[in-house]
Amino acid sequence: MDKELIYIADPMCSWCWGFSPVMEHVSELIRGKAALRILPGGLRVDSRQPLSEFEVRDIMHHWQEVANRSGQPFDFSHPLDTEFVYNTEPSCRALSLMIRLKPLCGLDYLRSLQQAFYVGRRDLKDPEVLADYAQSFGVARADFLAGFEAQEAVEALGEDIHFVRRCGIEGYPAVLLRSGQRLQRLTIGYQPFEVLHPHLVQWLQTPPA
Repeated sequence: MDKELIYIADPMCSWCWGFSPVMEHVSELIRGKAALRILPGGLRVDSRQPLSEFEVRDIMHHWQEVANRSGQPFDFSHPLDTEFVYNTEPSCRALSLMIRLKPLCGLDYLRSLQQAFYVGRRDLKDPEVLADYAQSFGVARADFLAGFEAQEAVEALGEDIHFVRRCGIEGYPAVLLRSGQRLQRLTIGYQPFEVLHPHLVQWLQTPPA
């Protein structure tokens, strides 16, 4: 297609989880009119140290803000603690792998990981957990784990993140609109669907440059 919507998100980004219902509406609106491309954002791919008390309080505050604004569910009965390492590289690598293995399932796989983390409180740094959800999209567990551990998966994630950085994206969720050779930003950060809707309609109706 001459038109493509690029959605950049991190499975462990709370505002991306809040944006999930918006993206469902967006994907329905563009279906058959524009292609949908999912890319991992790489929010905390280099984090190696456990969270500080300040970071825990700050993150939990953000989660509450996302819940209040978006209405998305969170399990606040199991808050993060200072033993948790907030590294999103494994979940981003899993998303990068899945959008190559099952391109049409990228958005749904992302949503399943988000719900697993924010509602189910599952550890998305565990490859076995990531494989659990890959299985539900028809990817054999052994095939997913082999692909996940391969150097090609690490390199593919690096390519995805390089593209995101090259586009100047530093916040998530982010939505880019490609029309022919022209690339423009729809939003960097959370926005309700009713705000985005008229811009999307105009974009879909405008001939590619």
